[in-house]
Amino acid sequence: MKIDIENLKAQMQGIELNIYQKADALIEFNKLLDYVEDLEQCNIDNVVGLSEQCAHPRDKREYIGSNMLRCKVCGKEFS
Repeated sequence: MKIDIENLKAQMQGIELNIYQKADALIEFNKLLDYVEDLEQCNIDNVVGLSEQCAHPRDKREYIGSNMLRCKVCGKEFS
């Protein structure tokens, strides 16, 4: 899946954008975040068994070092 991020790149480079291009840049940013979250979920599904997964949102996780995360709600640790 290819996501069009031309307006987002232009905004990050400091190029002057009109109001519509700025709105498009924000939409592109959110699409990019959704895409990354989908990729992370695919990676978790492929690497971690379903019984070991944490269903809580990412904002409930904390970094504990050595590329490990811990869920603040259920306490599960995963990479």
